[in-house]
Amino acid sequence: MVAAIGGGPDLLLNPDLAPGEGDVPSSAASMAAVEEARAALAEDLNLNTRLVLEQAFLRAEAGTAP
Repeated sequence: MVAAIGGGPDLLLNPDLAPGEGDVPSSAASMAAVEEARAALAEDLNLNTRLVLEQAFLRAEAGTAP
């Protein structure tokens, strides 16, 4: 995502991966899935953590937003 918006190599989180691999929409959807899981767990303490994380990882792998 950083490379797609013109960020330099000093901004990369994983400099071992080649910039430009993958597509921005699916990467953004994956990040959104993980962020939504984090917010859900922070908001509702009665959720099953394993199930919330499993759902987030499945959505992140598929690159789909809700």
